[in-house]
Amino acid sequence: MGGTKPAARFESASEERPFTVYLSIDLAKKIGPFLYRELDIVAKVHRDREGIIEYGELVEFIPVADDDATSGWREWYRDYSQEWDQVKDVEAELGRHRH
Repeated sequence: MGGTKPAARFESASEERPFTVYLSIDLAKKIGPFLYRELDIVAKVHRDREGIIEYGELVEFIPVADDDATSGWREWYRDYSQEWDQVKDVEAELGRHRH
């Protein structure tokens, strides 16, 4: 697949310069939809003698929620709660009865 290892470039308020980290093909596919969005990342990095990141490897990433809480809840629901779409009476399923 092209012969090169996937990489991503990041900027951070805690770093003097943008830096590049390598990542697995699987992570590259997952991070694609979040291009140009704010992310929290976990990376193993190698720094030079001045403390500047020379290179690294992305371990995981977490998208930072935007200001719209509704979109965040929709993403969470899509990823973790789709089985509730099949429940006809959520109140009854939760053991809540209307009086």
